[in-house]
Amino acid sequence: MSLDFGIGKDGAGRAVVSASFVLARAPSPPDRLSSLVTHATVALDLVATAQDIVLARTRATALLANGPARAVATGPFGQVSLSFTGQDDEAGELLRCLVERSGGPTLRMEAMTAPGPGVTRRVSIQLGRLWELLSDRLGDSRQVRRVELERHLGDLVESGAVGLVETPTSQAARAAVVDVVVRRAVGVLVPQESLVPPPPGEETYRLTDRPPGDMSITAMVTVPGGPGAVLVSEKTLGDLVAEAGADPASFVSLVTTAGGRLTGLVPSRRLSARAGPSDRLLMVQAAGRLQPLVLAAGGSQDRPVVASALRPDVHVAIANSLPLAVFTPDEQQQPGPVVGAEHPAYWPDRVDGSFWYVPELTFLAPQANQAPADSPFLFDVTPTGHGLDGSAGLEATVTLTIGTRMPDDVRAAWEAAGSPTVKPVASEDLTVQLGVPFRDQNGTAQIQFHLAESASPSADYGTDTGRLVAVFRLADQWARMAYGAMSTPGFQAEPARVVVTAGYHGWVHKGGFFPVVQPDKIAVVLKPEAQVLAALRPPALRAAPGEPGTNEPQPRWNVGIAASQVGALAKAGITVEPRLNANVALIAAWNRGRYEWTRFNAASSVPALVPCADHGNLYRRVVAGEEPVGVGCQDVLKLGQAEFRTHEPITVAAARGYGKVLRSLTRPGHYVLVPDRYLAGRFGSGDGGRAYDPQLLLTSVLDDETAALRAVLAATLEADVPPAVRTAIVDELHARSPEVTLDLPWAAGLTQQVSLAVPGHGDVQCVPTPTGFTIMLTLDVSDFLVVKAMLETAGLIGGAVLTLPDRVTVSSTLELSLRHVTGPYDGGPVSLTRDNGRVELTNRIGSRVSVTSLRAAGGSEIAVGKVLATGESVSVSAARPDHGEYDVVSVVEAGHDTLDEVRVYVEDLEVEIVVVLAGNLGSAVALEVATTFQGHSETDPVVLTATHKQESRRFLLPLTAYVADPTLQLVSTAVAADGTRTSGAPLEWALRRQGAVIPVTVPSPDA
Repeated sequence: MSLDFGIGKDGAGRAVVSASFVLARAPSPPDRLSSLVTHATVALDLVATAQDIVLARTRATALLANGPARAVATGPFGQVSLSFTGQDDEAGELLRCLVERSGGPTLRMEAMTAPGPGVTRRVSIQLGRLWELLSDRLGDSRQVRRVELERHLGDLVESGAVGLVETPTSQAARAAVVDVVVRRAVGVLVPQESLVPPPPGEETYRLTDRPPGDMSITAMVTVPGGPGAVLVSEKTLGDLVAEAGADPASFVSLVTTAGGRLTGLVPSRRLSARAGPSDRLLMVQAAGRLQPLVLAAGGSQDRPVVASALRPDVHVAIANSLPLAVFTPDEQQQPGPVVGAEHPAYWPDRVDGSFWYVPELTFLAPQANQAPADSPFLFDVTPTGHGLDGSAGLEATVTLTIGTRMPDDVRAAWEAAGSPTVKPVASEDLTVQLGVPFRDQNGTAQIQFHLAESASPSADYGTDTGRLVAVFRLADQWARMAYGAMSTPGFQAEPARVVVTAGYHGWVHKGGFFPVVQPDKIAVVLKPEAQVLAALRPPALRAAPGEPGTNEPQPRWNVGIAASQVGALAKAGITVEPRLNANVALIAAWNRGRYEWTRFNAASSVPALVPCADHGNLYRRVVAGEEPVGVGCQDVLKLGQAEFRTHEPITVAAARGYGKVLRSLTRPGHYVLVPDRYLAGRFGSGDGGRAYDPQLLLTSVLDDETAALRAVLAATLEADVPPAVRTAIVDELHARSPEVTLDLPWAAGLTQQVSLAVPGHGDVQCVPTPTGFTIMLTLDVSDFLVVKAMLETAGLIGGAVLTLPDRVTVSSTLELSLRHVTGPYDGGPVSLTRDNGRVELTNRIGSRVSVTSLRAAGGSEIAVGKVLATGESVSVSAARPDHGEYDVVSVVEAGHDTLDEVRVYVEDLEVEIVVVLAGNLGSAVALEVATTFQGHSETDPVVLTATHKQESRRFLLPLTAYVADPTLQLVSTAVAADGTRTSGAPLEWALRRQGAVIPVTVPSPDA
């Protein structure tokens, strides 16, 4: 068996390699470039091949003077993305070897072949015998490491504690069997937690204090086959470039520290990872209607209310708002309140004569001597063993009821208006939190908010008889803190509180300028060689009769150039460049007045106090098999301080390589998955024509301060954790808790601080989504060209850091690249369609996918072992699992798409050019100008005469083509009176750089 490797190729057959070199200064004639290099960055794709051999894992290493640089990939494609840097002499040597295409650092490729086929075996575990054997062997320590169980698996089999057909011999096979033992040996082994996750194999388990009895558990395990072989091959960087036939001019970039686009390392800008920026989101036009750009990019938007920002007893009708769409006043209306900032919050409907209000919330306290079965409040405590410090473990279930009513000021306004039809706003996305006050280990007053396990509104929620029942589950010290704060007046400086937030929709009438994308038209803007003429002014925007005027600054618009002025401008030497133009009439109408369909959030914070001295029977001790017993007021539940810890890291083998798992200390059974990587995501299978396409939107924007062309790239990054991995994580967590809820950070109410390395000075916005982030970049043309190249090679790299209250940090990597796209998050890149006992698997994306197996909840697995090309399907025999459906376990081949090729949504631009006759026709009677643009020749030429000296043409092209400075080719032909035709040499005209007015002359007979 032999291994070979080389540089990968993209869809156009070009080598996937890029190299950037920073020079200390601009070189002079006698200088050697290699001596001026101060820093170098090289990135390339390497592809390993071994004839008739399936690869399982590939590693590439660059052997450098300052230490090796490595990259690893899994799957059968043998493709590894490797990047490394060099400085000073080493950087100069990198430039030399790439230019000369020989020598340079050695690159080593190591590939492991696929292991032999796995075998499914039955494993039986005798729990009583296993406990006895471990109790004899462990002695007083009562602890055992996972690696020790693997080492002594033969002893467990020989003693009868573990039943197997034969004892496995390979380390991987032993690890698979022990994994089943530690997960299924309930009542024998308990995992030991630590703040720092141990390395693989070093996980520690504690033997329980009492034997579980003579119980037998049977499970199935897939024992891996024999290990694969390791193949190694080495080549120099220069030789690899030569083999690939790569021209250094096509991938080597030289810049200086004193000029050009690069003045130093790309800056890393810190972004606020809130639900949305403080200013208005950029709106994008679609069929005359506007919506936020983040929605058009496949993202989601929300602006949650920060519970800690609310006072203990307050009701806010408009805590915040986000516009969802913009309409002109005469567009089709739908019912909803026309929301204003005035008080009271009593608003008319836009369609009929009814009115709306935001309900006020109250905490419903129980009546004196009210029975628990009829009480709106219960606090049940269940003992759950003991903690490491010897304290009793507790789980508390808190049930409370919130009542709704019409606010007093709204009722007064309603009665004064004659009591017209009135109704509460339709509350959506109800969120209920219990705020528990406490003092931390430093004596600082804090409030910890706990999300409700469930929140159930009544059908008449919002009216005077409406109700909302919320249930909370708290553990250990938080159960004690909640008991003290809710049962004892003055237990803390502030009372416990219930915070309820709800969303509703309504109309807002506005006027004035707002940022809007209109990529549908192009006009011309005057630009002389030395300065920009201030010749164009916006059209006057006057208020319509009966409407108030606006004092907001008016935007500047491009209104074009009269045809009669073009010739004079050309003679004056003024160039004309294509720039974005707005639909002035439509924008003017929106600025005079518009209705914005808006989502609002209302928030209420109400104190929650039920004194145990008056309602001791509602604080109960609940134990399975026994009647609940009222505990009243007990000092044992009062703790003076609590360490401010809300989550702790735990070791979950199934998450290794994909993320880290945090266990909630405030909500039993809840866990947070912090992904290792966020990558560009894909639209889900239910997104119509966009299904499985990358969640990228590329468009153009008219800036409100200048007419300069701007590029806007919006991309949604999703957690790179496939559904099969998430299911395996939940399966493993079931060994810790019977009920498991696994959330990503944003869904769990945790905020990650985001930073992203972006070149230039463009605007960057970050909007968290339930599965990741939506990033929006607004760039000028030169910066966009740099970002475009980065997206097609190494990508934009950033990070997201989650900082817990106890200052423990968990980091994730952000990568925005066309080469690595993940998802869809809910189903993955391969669809599964069931037909009785068979399933059809279909690759829905533009890259090859290796399907290794099907995995169901509980761990049952069916091998597939098939590589699917784009659109290819395979049918697999697979009976329906006991619960749910199978997840497809797969590996995706890295892509080589460019921004022009990948299926992103690119808004087209319309470019207008004007061909002007410079001088006179002489003896000719006409001048014909044939045009060729983007490889297509126009059918009809431009015909200029003595009376018709200019003519315009329009071309439609994508934004990516325009910023690349496309070239228009023109061939002029003079037509004499007798029909003689004389053609001149072709004229190459760069539209973006040279402008849209093109002067042409009559070719001479000698041309």
